[in-house]
Amino acid sequence: QLEPVLHRDHRVVPAVKHQGRHLHAGQLVANVDVAEGGEEIRRRIEEQEARDEKREGVAEAWGLAFACHTSGPSNNDGMSSCLVLVNDDGSVNLSVGSADIGQGCETTFRQIAAEELGIDPETVAVTAADTLHAPYDLGTFASGQIYVGGNAVRQAARDAKEKVQAALSKHYDTDPEKVLFEEGHFKILPKDGSEVSLSFRAAIAGISFGTKGTIVIGCSSFKAEESPLPFAVCWAKVAVDKGKRTVEVRHIIEAVDVGTAINPGIVKGQVEGGIVMGLGYALTEQIEFDRRAGKPTSSDLLHYRIPTALDIPKIHVYIAKGSYEPTGPFGAKSVGELPVVPVAAAIANAVSKATGEEVDSLPLSKKFVIKPASW
Repeated sequence: QLEPVLHRDHRVVPAVKHQGRHLHAGQLVANVDVAEGGEEIRRRIEEQEARDEKREGVAEAWGLAFACHTSGPSNNDGMSSCLVLVNDDGSVNLSVGSADIGQGCETTFRQIAAEELGIDPETVAVTAADTLHAPYDLGTFASGQIYVGGNAVRQAARDAKEKVQAALSKHYDTDPEKVLFEEGHFKILPKDGSEVSLSFRAAIAGISFGTKGTIVIGCSSFKAEESPLPFAVCWAKVAVDKGKRTVEVRHIIEAVDVGTAINPGIVKGQVEGGIVMGLGYALTEQIEFDRRAGKPTSSDLLHYRIPTALDIPKIHVYIAKGSYEPTGPFGAKSVGELPVVPVAAAIANAVSKATGEEVDSLPLSKKFVIKPASW
């Protein structure tokens, strides 16, 4: 009989590695790199800590857990819309209804629009507002902003680009198919056999002024037909003093397959935040309820204990390489809530392995004393 971690390594990880095969719901399984990348981090940690002096009476163990989530509502009801107004200096005003609640979607929307138009992201201004000032969006939930909102942004930017191409066709009196967009530049082939190459900014300057000038506004309304699954693999290492009944989480590794990471820094920050949320769920967070009074007694953060900086173990984030979601903007899937999902299970599996006890309820503070991280 294999140990729990080895069982998952030998039975589940190989299943994750079948890139290109489908789940029962028709979704592609995770990229092969998502498991191998995280496992390589775990091996390096073990090699480094093999030289450390072992503490008497303390058992250390790894736990492993897998998770997937959605990119927008799982019933494929994701919907978003966008407006792209191109100014006469070549800068762009991007108007969306997707609210940025700290996950950085405005920055990523700016990057998506800039990539589609071949311009500097610094020249894109984002306005995210309600429907009095911006087009409709279903809402910031279900980890759907980059997949649903991002697709709307790319479609609106593409619509604006196609309108620029049409205007250039008239400006140079050439056939529409003779105006191409390649490597961030418009390539125009006039009827006289010459060739003109213009940056986005130069093209806008050429079509915006004069009696035949035009204003370019791109728009889109995106309705999701899919909700592709992002995947995560999480490893947690714990140190348990059986005599004192203490638990210390020493390392958490999380490897994620989110398709193309348009902004790896934002993805890493989302994963780190999700790990901390999962850590609190696993270790200490619990709503106490007074049945006689009929109300919760966990009324503040003294009675509902969330992790502080001193409680955070060493966190290691790995973003799978070579993953591409064909229906997402530039290959992206969601990240959002995904990183929270496997953390508590990985920690519980590690504690179970270290103690030989089945962990069947959370938080662990019900049965153990939680020690702060000692690094």
